[in-house]
Amino acid sequence: MLTFLDGGSTHWRLYELDSAGELASVSELAPTSLDGLMRLRKPDHHHIASGMLTSATGVYETAYRSTPCALACPVADREYHQGWTFLPGVVDHVNQDMMRGEDVQILGAYLSRGDGWYVVPGTHTKWVEVVDAQILQIRTFPTGELRAALLNSPSLCFAAGAESDESAADFLERAPDQLDSLVFWLRYQWQHQGLSASDVNAGLTQWLIKHEIKRAEGFVSGPVALVSDRTWAQAYRRCWTGSDPMVAVSNPPWKGYLELLKCV
Repeated sequence: MLTFLDGGSTHWRLYELDSAGELASVSELAPTSLDGLMRLRKPDHHHIASGMLTSATGVYETAYRSTPCALACPVADREYHQGWTFLPGVVDHVNQDMMRGEDVQILGAYLSRGDGWYVVPGTHTKWVEVVDAQILQIRTFPTGELRAALLNSPSLCFAAGAESDESAADFLERAPDQLDSLVFWLRYQWQHQGLSASDVNAGLTQWLIKHEIKRAEGFVSGPVALVSDRTWAQAYRRCWTGSDPMVAVSNPPWKGYLELLKCV
């Protein structure tokens, strides 16, 4: 029996697999303490944890592996504590960037997609280049963090619960190009032009992603794979303007944890 924990900055996701290696359950958890993490242990389970819970601001800090490095973390680089296996982060000293946990999500996708660029949306969206099963470079954009902060601000909080994956392209063509002007432009559209809260939510999301992609196009070449099941993250495919299509990878993230068990 296997238990895998993807512990992000704001949400933890716990995967449990049965003895045949099939997914038995997925549960969302609020971040907890190291003692709380220990209470998640189950008899006869192999426990693996990754993500921001292993960072300096997490519950059990691990070291970093430096790029270029293997996508599948070798056993020798893992750390162990009271029945849990904690995975290290990955640091890119060339681009002065880093990640924790996204490498495992990408590993699950890599099994079906192979070499290329991967984008993993989240609180901190990662763009990661993988060639010959080696992580070559990492680029981070705090798009999810900005989105959450703005949707919980006094100015746009009315749209916080109105998540939508619908296109907001029509009115976004008229939107300001600067973030400090966008916020009250969106509020004005809602209060005086009849724009719905869900359209404001979608518009903010797509505006942030469009600006992120504009930056990413400066270093990304070739097709890009999207690794996410988040509703708002699907806007990446809609906003992508590269000559090669952005494709959604079907292999679920927990496949990466399962693949780690094969490493030596």
